Amino acid sequence: MIALTFLFLLSSILVFQGVQALREPVEPSGVIPEPLKRDVRRPRIWGVLLVTMGATGIVLGLAGIGSPRQAEIVKALQLGDALVLGAYALWTIFCSGKVEYLGKPSGDAHHH
Repeated sequence: MIALTFLFLLSSILVFQGVQALREPVEPSGVIPEPLKRDVRRPRIWGVLLVTMGATGIVLGLAGIGSPRQAEIVKALQLGDALVLGAYALWTIFCSGKVEYLGKPSGDAHHH
């Protein structure tokens, strides 16, 4: 039962993070200046992947409650969810924060 609780918790986190990743390009949580360009395809791909993995974990976990054969499936789902969440965390830290500046810099080149 503890394994199922952990699976539901992990899957819920994936769903919440996926929904946030899907909504972020549409409604940013912070102010983004005009000369900055952010890629909207990658967060959407991550959002769909996270929501799909999380929903799959929740549905299969609910469908298999009380089944003795479910232990192997739960372990595989937990491992898959953890790997996807870890990959998303690494992408968020190292890749998603890169911003492309459009146009010319606003500062004077001779002014230090």
